[in-house]
Amino acid sequence: DDSQNKELDYALKRLIRGLGSSKPASRKGFYTTLTAYLKLHADTEISKLLELMETELRPSGQLPKGENGDIHMGRILLCGSFIRSNLLAKAEAELQQKAVTVLLESGGKRSYLSFSSTSFLIEFLGQLTSKSLKTTIWPILEKELAKPWSEQSLDSFYMLFLMSLKFPNLVGKKFLKEHLGTEKIIDTESITELVKLLTDIPRILCYKHPVYPIFCENLVKSDHLLDFWNGIEQRMAKPSRSMEYLSVELMKLILQQLEDKSLLASLLTPNFLGFIIRRFNACKRNRSDELASSIRDILAQLAAKLNDKELKSKIPISIIKKLILYPGDLMIEKITGTKILQMITASLDASGVKKLSKIYADIATNSSQKTVKDREENWTNSERTYAGQLLSKLLGHPAVNAEHEWRIENLKLLFGLGLCENPGVGSELAPVFKESFYRALDHKLPKLDDLKAVLTQLITDLDKELFQDNSKKLRTELNEEACASWKKMIKFINKPEKTFKNKHAVLIFYTMDLNMGLQLFSDPEMAISSINEIHSCSDRLKTKKSKKSGDEEPEWVEVIVDLLLSLLSKSSHLLRSLVRCVFPHVCPLLTPTAIHQILATLDPKDDKGPLAAKDASDSEDSEDEDEEDEDSDEEEEKNGEESEESSDEDLDDDEDDEDETITDKLRLAVRQALGEASAQTDDEDIDIDDIDEEEGKRLDESLAAAFRILRENRQNKGKKQGKTAEALTHFRVRVMDLLEIYLDSDPSMALALDMLVPMFALLEFCIKDTHQKPLENRVRSCLKKLSTVKKFRDTEGVDEQLITDLAKVLVEKGERSTLICQEMGDKLAECCTFLI
Repeated sequence: DDSQNKELDYALKRLIRGLGSSKPASRKGFYTTLTAYLKLHADTEISKLLELMETELRPSGQLPKGENGDIHMGRILLCGSFIRSNLLAKAEAELQQKAVTVLLESGGKRSYLSFSSTSFLIEFLGQLTSKSLKTTIWPILEKELAKPWSEQSLDSFYMLFLMSLKFPNLVGKKFLKEHLGTEKIIDTESITELVKLLTDIPRILCYKHPVYPIFCENLVKSDHLLDFWNGIEQRMAKPSRSMEYLSVELMKLILQQLEDKSLLASLLTPNFLGFIIRRFNACKRNRSDELASSIRDILAQLAAKLNDKELKSKIPISIIKKLILYPGDLMIEKITGTKILQMITASLDASGVKKLSKIYADIATNSSQKTVKDREENWTNSERTYAGQLLSKLLGHPAVNAEHEWRIENLKLLFGLGLCENPGVGSELAPVFKESFYRALDHKLPKLDDLKAVLTQLITDLDKELFQDNSKKLRTELNEEACASWKKMIKFINKPEKTFKNKHAVLIFYTMDLNMGLQLFSDPEMAISSINEIHSCSDRLKTKKSKKSGDEEPEWVEVIVDLLLSLLSKSSHLLRSLVRCVFPHVCPLLTPTAIHQILATLDPKDDKGPLAAKDASDSEDSEDEDEEDEDSDEEEEKNGEESEESSDEDLDDDEDDEDETITDKLRLAVRQALGEASAQTDDEDIDIDDIDEEEGKRLDESLAAAFRILRENRQNKGKKQGKTAEALTHFRVRVMDLLEIYLDSDPSMALALDMLVPMFALLEFCIKDTHQKPLENRVRSCLKKLSTVKKFRDTEGVDEQLITDLAKVLVEKGERSTLICQEMGDKLAECCTFLI
């Protein structure tokens, strides 16, 4: 027993001595071990350990400052170990006083030790009741806390603040009034002192001090939030680096707790906003550091607070104005790399969208100048351009779908800026505003009737201003042929609808004609041709006794489908959007011939499709514009094209992986081609005499097909797809959209089944050509949708024989090539199950 006691004493002595190690990792290990031991042996005498501390961790004036600092840290850790193991809370009052005295004395020896001692003390306070605290350690703590503002530190204030919350009978109004001069810590008279105390931090890392979260939580509940923030704002006039970090942290903590959203705009003060803009603009490195990340968090929190449908528009609008007007910046999204304006705008109601559109319109037209440091300045061209783009996006906001008059006024504004002579708009700005106008037209309305009503009124007003009153003048006058087409279009939309038999089709014609009328100012040649085709189709719908409706309808539907396919091939996002908007209304009227027209464009044997030489050329000339237009609605397409758009170096990097994939496919195809023969090991020879002539022919064909695929893949891999071929691939991807729209519209079963064979032929073509990956993905998606259709408009023309024949065709697909069958086996299975 004596030997064990000696070993235990030595171990405890060694642990306590180790707490004063100069190496943090060693201190951590000794502290963890000692605390665990004390938790397991609650009968350990604290007095004995304190005696060991006095011998093993005894500071001396003869020791270097660094060693004395380590010794004091060891003393703090020992007392902390008492607290963490709950031994001190159960100890006698004398021992508690001794430990608290050690914590306060050692914590005061070095500035960097104060936080550790305060943290342990606060943890100890949580283990005591008000009564036990008052009779034991309060007399000692009172001497430490009873100081005026000028002598308080972050750590002492932290302990004082927590005690005022948890033990108001000890740190109450009387105590605070006597030592701090106010009855409450957060008070009108104490704001200046609070700002000074909380912002004069010795090191940047102090901005993470735990006093800030608890302080901000209580500050937000008081009536002095703005008073305090104004004090921070003054410090941000010329902020130090530590002040920059601290202000952002305080803002983040305040936003987390703030419930009164009417105060949000008041927190976006000039100096603070100016600091954010300057910091991101100053250096690129500043855009990716910890502080930049925290600023982005603040902006995200701000947007989240405003994501409330019941919030009055006045609050988010006031915040947007703060963000985009000096000292903010209209380009704040680009500067900070966030979508703060978009996120706030998304939650606006109709009233808010209208107010915001007025702000953007004033900037775009430069009708209200910006104020920079008390002086008036014109908006720059880049700012006016951006405002026009933002205004264009606002027209697509769902909250204003029913605001037709407002929409028309803003469309006319953008039209006037982009296409009419305007002294305030130069040759650089006009094309950008023109683009914004056509992008604004691109926004879909929920109903085709609404779109028709808006475009009719817009075109009626433009016709009056441009061709009747001559109150506006086009930058580029229309030629005679375009003017004639405009007049034909105006005459057409003014015809009474009763002159047409099919009221449903009239809506389609009117909408397309109105759109083509506006295209006369952008692409007159295409618009003239389209208007003529639309009018030609509509003539067949006029009431004529000499023709039966059954003879007319197929003709105009086929022509209109051909027109839609033609528009779909253009490098214009607006036209493609128009097609997708109109086509659902055409679906109920589609005939077998019309469906086959669409399927014909997907025929792999036609390597040009409907793209004429001119279209292909246009596609090449406007490739960049085309790619930009397709950002919003062709994500799947672009995902598949990333490898094609990457550099040659990227292709080289992936070459090994592609070779490995092709090799795996070849091995699988050869194995399946050999059949039973492949079951033999590599060491065993195959006896050719054992293979009959018929089996030999089958092997020849299967192996030839497998190696043919290998050769084609390697040839295609080394080539870059031509621009004409790429344009055709993109066009076919968009055609797949039409087929999916049709499948969503309760299709005719016969027409849906007609799609199967052409779709699998296209899928087979895509598998063989690595450049067709985006198209392959869309074909697979469409086949998936086709195989899951549950509701059909009719089953006319469908019998068991047709379904049986289709099933045979799909099953026979596996006989052509084992590799191809393997690649599209899942879709074959899905569609065969669908037929069954």
